Amino acid sequence: MKRVALFVLLAVLIVALCPAGAVFANPKALETVDYAWEYLQYIDENFPDRDAGTEGEKKLADELRKELEWIGYTEENSFVQEFAFTDNEGAEKSSQNIVAIKPGEKEEIIVIGAHYDNESEGTGAHDNTSGTALVLGAAASFFEKETPYTLHFVFFGAGEAESAGAEAYVAAMGENKDKIVLMINIDGILAGDHCYLYGGIPHPEKEEVYNDWAVDQAYSLGRALGLDLRLHPYTFDNPEPGAKKPAYPSPSVGEWSEHLFFSREGIAYLYFEATNWEIAPYDGSAETADQGTIGDTEKDTLAYIEEHFPDRAWNNLETYGTLLDNYLVEDIQTAAKESSGMNAGRNSMFATLVVFAVIAGILAFRKKQQQEAEERRKHELERLFREEEEQRRREEQAKLEAEYEDYDWDYDDEAYESDEESAEKEEE
Repeated sequence: MKRVALFVLLAVLIVALCPAGAVFANPKALETVDYAWEYLQYIDENFPDRDAGTEGEKKLADELRKELEWIGYTEENSFVQEFAFTDNEGAEKSSQNIVAIKPGEKEEIIVIGAHYDNESEGTGAHDNTSGTALVLGAAASFFEKETPYTLHFVFFGAGEAESAGAEAYVAAMGENKDKIVLMINIDGILAGDHCYLYGGIPHPEKEEVYNDWAVDQAYSLGRALGLDLRLHPYTFDNPEPGAKKPAYPSPSVGEWSEHLFFSREGIAYLYFEATNWEIAPYDGSAETADQGTIGDTEKDTLAYIEEHFPDRAWNNLETYGTLLDNYLVEDIQTAAKESSGMNAGRNSMFATLVVFAVIAGILAFRKKQQQEAEERRKHELERLFREEEEQRRREEQAKLEAEYEDYDWDYDDEAYESDEESAEKEEE
């Protein structure tokens, strides 16, 4: 895994050479993606079998812990949380969550999490090596970066066993769970036809979705960054084909992943998933129009996905990684939460102001980047001018010294007479 350092060095050089004013507000927008892509390939190749509660899952957990330690997360800011659970066949087993903590300016917490086990006949590249790799990439790229909120990067064990790891994490937080302002869940982002964002809790009687400030905010930010992100199309006014009411009114989603135990505690969530809601059965489970469902099947390997959907794996990872990079450095969660009235529904005016504030912040950041880049270019030109002047001076000095050494300093004694000899001849 140490080869990641060379890969990231190349990425940093590429970013440094990019012209100012690029589409990404964060100058390291690609760093998380580059980390994640390297991790994705490594896990897919070396840890294909990792069912919940098995030795394969434990081996990957040990690898994640070692990698976090190499990044810089020590016992002071990371830990292993062991827990017991009942698997889908009723057997008692044990697993573990791996947690890395990056302190921020505030004690309030954003959890960025993904389950790292799989239940696939393939390697689990889509479900959920992709989420695991992106969380690990973010943990690496944000390690020395200033952030408004304290970040908890959590690798959940036993995710395929009814999200047992997420349940254990929330339970262990106790009163500290009140500090969690948002949970970002990343589950299955590699193979799907489209990149979706979910969030919020539906209220069927009132026909509205509340506590959805995070998805509103992230979607607006993503659009401002030019990212191809979607909210699934089925609302109370536009249910899926054949239904009178939507099963999961947009932008919310079902309780089938790690976000559910946070949502049940009233914690806002933002869920990343690549799939396709526009094909039957219109619930996001089909994932692709050409190959059907990928996750938890023999097709769920990086090789298969790359063969049948060239560039999709990288593109999806880049889309979500860029959004994550930019989202986590913005102090906009509180403003967005206030605009939603703390679960009292949407306030369109404040929501619009939040969007404008986000866009204004991005533009200001990009302007600052341009100014800094211009200043660096100015200093570089001045340095080059000084070096050229110094080189020119050295060349002229060397030329004079060469001419001095080549000059014929020998006098012809017969051609020149001393003053005394001339005077004697005159007297004679």
